[in-house]
Amino acid sequence: MEPRVDPLVAELRDRLERELDRQLAPPYGCWPLLVGLVGVLLGLLLLLDQL
Repeated sequence: MEPRVDPLVAELRDRLERELDRQLAPPYGCWPLLVGLVGVLLGLLLLLDQL
């Protein structure tokens, strides 16, 4: 048998789980790819500047 849970506690638990899922979800859209490409280009420019 499952212990009786207060409806308010159940609602707060559901909200917390949804918020955690939202924050821990992988990034979406083209931003991660764009940031990665800019980072690679910046790294290459810095390496070439050293030569």
